[in-house]
Amino acid sequence: MAATSEESTMLPGHRDEDQLLIRNLYNAVRAGNLEETRHILEYYPEALNMRITYKNETALHIAVIYGHEHIVELLVNQMSNEGLTMYDYDGNTALILAAMLGKCRMAECMLRKYPCLIRIRDSKRNRLPVAWAMEFGQIEMARRLYDLTCDEDLIPQDNDEEIQYSDTATLLNNAIYTGTLDIALRLIRRWPRLALTRGNTRFLAKPDSEFLLSYALTQSPIYALTSMRQSFSSENQLGFWKKRIYSCITTLSFNSLALYCTFCNIIQY
Repeated sequence: MAATSEESTMLPGHRDEDQLLIRNLYNAVRAGNLEETRHILEYYPEALNMRITYKNETALHIAVIYGHEHIVELLVNQMSNEGLTMYDYDGNTALILAAMLGKCRMAECMLRKYPCLIRIRDSKRNRLPVAWAMEFGQIEMARRLYDLTCDEDLIPQDNDEEIQYSDTATLLNNAIYTGTLDIALRLIRRWPRLALTRGNTRFLAKPDSEFLLSYALTQSPIYALTSMRQSFSSENQLGFWKKRIYSCITTLSFNSLALYCTFCNIIQY
């Protein structure tokens, strides 16, 4: 059963008067009532940068979840940078929620205020906003966030040691499965060793296969690429990698072919 607004905003350690204001703020933000939200915050500005629900959500988290861009803009313009970085119970910043939901204008509003939000990972799975956008299939959002994400945040500085597991390999896997091959190509050209680095994925090349349901959780981008059955033909008697390239020439985009050729070059070495 879903919690009522009163249950959602019952926070220990607050006076009854504050509890009432917090509950009213929650209801105003949830309803998208701009004037009521502004009025409450003028009287109780401390609520801007505090968690107002039992799920540790700020008013900004609530505004993002319920899709109220005008409320997001009001809150962001008044919040501190520290307030923008606050995590909810699931370990997500408001920007990460916007990334998951594909709310591009909300994300842009937050990043204008505090550009460093782009590099703040969630606190439970340690993933960047761009990785969450791609995992949830929000391709336009992922492209925008990728262009703003620094190289040093995508690949940890490890003195060129082999990366056994990488969140960026997860991003690459999901880019392949969603057909976002422009990002996949940029990633693999920038860091060729990602091709053999394990990452996770929530997208399955063969959704009718119970085997892949568990096997696809951790895999390398090489596996992700070769398991896209709609792209391959097993009729040719060519080499393993050439077979996959030639079978796709008439159907795949330039980015697809470039990605396959790049993988082939990596395997040769």
